[in-house]
Amino acid sequence: MSGLSFGSFEEILRSYITPKITKQELANILLLSPEIDVRKDEEKLRRDSISIEKSVVTKICSGERGLPRKIRKYYSAPNAFEYVKLCFATDIVPRIPNNARGSFLQEIFALIKNDEELSVERKEYLVQCAKEECLGDFLSEVYLCAIRPKSDENWRSKNLPSQKSDSSTAASMPSQVSSAPNWGDNIKYRPFYTLEEIDAGALDGIFAFNSIRNSTIGDEKNFVGVRENVGVNAGRNNVWNISEVKVEHDAEYIVRLYVHGSNKYGTDSIASNVKVAFNIPTETGRRIKITGFLYANNAHPNKYWSSVDFVSDIPFHLCYIYGSALIENNGVGKNGGRQLSDEIVTKANSNNGTLIGYDQLDGRLPTSYQYASYITIRVKAVFDVPFLIDRKVRLTGSVDWEQSAKVKVGATLEFYFKYKNISDCKQNDVMIQCILPPNLRYIPGSTKIYNAKYNGAVLSDGITTKGVNLGNYIPGSDVLVQYTSEVVDDNLADGQNTLVIWVKCSVGELTRQESISIIVRK
Repeated sequence: MSGLSFGSFEEILRSYITPKITKQELANILLLSPEIDVRKDEEKLRRDSISIEKSVVTKICSGERGLPRKIRKYYSAPNAFEYVKLCFATDIVPRIPNNARGSFLQEIFALIKNDEELSVERKEYLVQCAKEECLGDFLSEVYLCAIRPKSDENWRSKNLPSQKSDSSTAASMPSQVSSAPNWGDNIKYRPFYTLEEIDAGALDGIFAFNSIRNSTIGDEKNFVGVRENVGVNAGRNNVWNISEVKVEHDAEYIVRLYVHGSNKYGTDSIASNVKVAFNIPTETGRRIKITGFLYANNAHPNKYWSSVDFVSDIPFHLCYIYGSALIENNGVGKNGGRQLSDEIVTKANSNNGTLIGYDQLDGRLPTSYQYASYITIRVKAVFDVPFLIDRKVRLTGSVDWEQSAKVKVGATLEFYFKYKNISDCKQNDVMIQCILPPNLRYIPGSTKIYNAKYNGAVLSDGITTKGVNLGNYIPGSDVLVQYTSEVVDDNLADGQNTLVIWVKCSVGELTRQESISIIVRK
């Protein structure tokens, strides 16, 4: 087979692009994609606005000629490649059928491997691009190599990453579809099918994971879910959140990763070196994403991911519970599951996590639903503040406390504000102050305190002015303060009015502030 050249690369492209196109049409696509916002989004260029000859494309990318006048004001000659990358991603890749990309890429890798003029360093660089970038970016890098000036031995070497080169690189070039880089792990590029399409032969021999839209769990692209661990396992009736979950302090959560392989050959097809991993960020935030990864040598693509968000109004971090990883299936994971290595988290980035399997944890997993596996880990949410504040409201005489209320002028409302020490230290002189808006009047003598010492004792009326001291609290203890206000009409506008009440809680120099709102219609 020949090496990598403009002609050989063009021939492979045109043989896989559907519907078939001419050489002239391919040249036009490479510089004038259907509709691309250029640089400042001030103007759009369409393919039919100018005709570009193939030779012009070659000269532009080799630096021998500048860009056409209509494009030059947006992309100078040194940045021509950036424009070509955009064209590949938006107008070349979508024209290559998903179920043909495996064989397509094997031909590309064969060109690279057999090109004697490409240095080992450059081949290694291309392989690295294939592993880390989407298919469009990878093909644009290959394209640039295909049209390189043949006489320049050090061509683009200054743009290559610093790597240790050795003679083993050429031998390590992918030779089978199973080694294809994971450009397809992004949902944007991954193919998805219905059960009916797979039965009709849509996969055509390709082995794929979690790629069914109407599976037993719904759409398999959302194969990672989370639920709070309340100590009850309802089996099939468990409700999993696939987008986000609002966390509570010190609460424990179960994160699940679903594994299901599909192939038209059914149980005759076995995935090899199947690994799973969870990436758990260590930083503090109000929104933290856990991403689950699934990897297999002979799947296409060979790596998949799905994520779920943990959210809170209060900064927090997530702690992985060591020893909690389990696999459940009808084989090695039956009767309550089997424990997996903590490498599912500790080596999520360095080694694709840990092996799973069906008969044993050897990375071998047959296809079909009867071999599906459920991987779970447990994490705990820990708020990164020393104390919490909760706040509620209700109409006087009501039983239930609410997050908000809709009332009329003249109504009386009861508010409660709860403080809790979640640190490891005693907190002294806890202060609380409420700031009332206009049209909400505090009722004197209505402030009461509830804690381990007092059960409704009346406090002074300073809660809405300078604040009141609630005393000292050991770790884990709390206090609740309750008072009553009346809705008045000092300056209400006609229609709907929103009144916001602010509560400020202080321990030493640390202060936290929260709010609650009510709606008054005049």
